Amino acid sequence: MQLIRSKTEDALFVTVNGKRQGDQSMAARLEELQRRDNDERMKQRPITLHGLRHSIATHLLQSGMSHEMIARFLGRSSLESTQIYTHLTEHEDEHVR
Repeated sequence: MQLIRSKTEDALFVTVNGKRQGDQSMAARLEELQRRDNDERMKQRPITLHGLRHSIATHLLQSGMSHEMIARFLGRSSLESTQIYTHLTEHEDEHVR
């Protein structure tokens, strides 16, 4: 895999032609990475693109990134879609105390 700078797409993952990589292609790559993992427990876990986005957003929030920046990073036009991550991290913090 190589890093490609696209002149037409504002996306993290693009094809060799500089086009935004589609969901099916990304899901296939995620499945391939899981299949290649040496950890048998990881091979058994259900891993989805939605779960990956959720994990990334949660980690960014826990690291101090604002909701506005997370929404922008995820390509969301609305903050409502990132509000669930706030609820989850507050809930997790309560269990840690």
